[in-house]
Amino acid sequence: MGKHRYTKADLEMIVYKQLENLNAMGEQIKLLEEQNLMLVKFNQKLMGLVSENLKEAMPYPVLKRPANKNKKSEGYLQVAE
Repeated sequence: MGKHRYTKADLEMIVYKQLENLNAMGEQIKLLEEQNLMLVKFNQKLMGLVSENLKEAMPYPVLKRPANKNKKSEGYLQVAE
Protein backbone atom coordinates (compact mmCIF):
# COMPACT_ATOMS: atom_id res chain seq x y z
CA MET A 1 0.00 0.00 0.00
CA GLY A 2 1.44 3.25 -1.10
CA LYS A 3 1.28 6.18 1.26
CA HIS A 4 0.59 9.60 -0.15
CA ARG A 5 2.61 12.40 1.32
CA TYR A 6 1.18 15.87 0.97
CA THR A 7 3.04 19.03 1.72
CA LYS A 8 1.48 21.82 3.72
CA ALA A 9 1.03 23.82 0.52
CA ASP A 10 -0.78 20.88 -1.13
CA LEU A 11 -3.14 20.53 1.84
CA GLU A 12 -3.81 24.28 1.88
CA MET A 13 -4.65 24.14 -1.83
CA ILE A 14 -7.07 21.22 -1.27
CA VAL A 15 -8.78 23.00 1.61
CA TYR A 16 -9.03 26.21 -0.42
CA LYS A 17 -10.65 24.35 -3.35
CA GLN A 18 -13.12 22.66 -0.98
CA LEU A 19 -14.00 26.06 0.50
CA GLU A 20 -14.61 27.45 -3.00
CA ASN A 21 -16.87 24.49 -3.79
CA LEU A 22 -18.83 24.94 -0.57
CA ASN A 23 -19.31 28.64 -1.28
CA ALA A 24 -20.50 27.86 -4.81
CA MET A 25 -22.97 25.27 -3.49
CA GLY A 26 -24.22 27.77 -0.90
CA GLU A 27 -24.91 30.29 -3.65
CA GLN A 28 -26.76 27.68 -5.67
CA ILE A 29 -28.87 26.76 -2.65
CA LYS A 30 -29.76 30.42 -2.12
CA LEU A 31 -30.83 30.70 -5.78
CA LEU A 32 -32.95 27.56 -5.49
CA GLU A 33 -34.60 28.88 -2.33
CA GLU A 34 -35.43 32.16 -4.09
CA GLN A 35 -36.85 30.30 -7.09
CA ASN A 36 -38.90 28.09 -4.79
CA LEU A 37 -40.30 31.13 -2.99
CA MET A 38 -41.19 32.74 -6.32
CA LEU A 39 -42.95 29.54 -7.43
CA VAL A 40 -44.95 29.37 -4.20
CA LYS A 41 -46.08 33.00 -4.60
CA PHE A 42 -46.97 32.43 -8.26
CA ASN A 43 -48.94 29.27 -7.41
CA GLN A 44 -50.91 31.16 -4.75
CA LYS A 45 -51.75 33.92 -7.25
CA LEU A 46 -52.72 31.34 -9.85
CA MET A 47 -54.97 29.47 -7.42
CA GLY A 48 -56.63 32.77 -6.54
CA LEU A 49 -57.26 33.60 -10.19
CA VAL A 50 -58.62 30.15 -10.92
CA SER A 51 -60.94 30.21 -7.91
CA GLU A 52 -62.24 33.65 -8.93
CA ASN A 53 -63.00 32.45 -12.45
CA LEU A 54 -64.66 29.23 -11.32
CA LYS A 55 -67.00 30.46 -8.58
CA GLU A 56 -69.81 28.36 -10.00
CA ALA A 57 -69.31 24.66 -10.39
CA MET A 58 -69.30 23.51 -13.98
CA PRO A 59 -71.99 20.88 -14.58
CA TYR A 60 -70.84 17.44 -15.60
CA PRO A 61 -72.13 16.65 -19.10
CA VAL A 62 -74.77 13.92 -19.04
CA LEU A 63 -75.50 11.91 -22.15
CA LYS A 64 -79.16 11.43 -22.98
CA ARG A 65 -80.27 7.86 -23.23
CA PRO A 66 -82.26 6.65 -26.21
CA ALA A 67 -86.04 6.74 -25.72
CA ASN A 68 -86.52 3.12 -26.81
CA LYS A 69 -84.58 0.68 -24.61
CA ASN A 70 -84.69 -2.08 -27.22
CA LYS A 71 -83.11 0.15 -29.85
CA LYS A 72 -79.36 0.40 -29.43
CA SER A 73 -77.55 3.59 -30.30
CA GLU A 74 -74.17 3.41 -31.98
CA GLY A 75 -72.73 6.44 -30.16
CA TYR A 76 -73.20 5.15 -26.62
CA LEU A 77 -71.47 2.50 -24.58
CA GLN A 78 -73.61 -0.57 -24.23
CA VAL A 79 -74.28 -1.85 -20.71
CA ALA A 80 -75.12 -5.50 -20.16
CA GLU A 81 -78.54 -5.94 -18.54
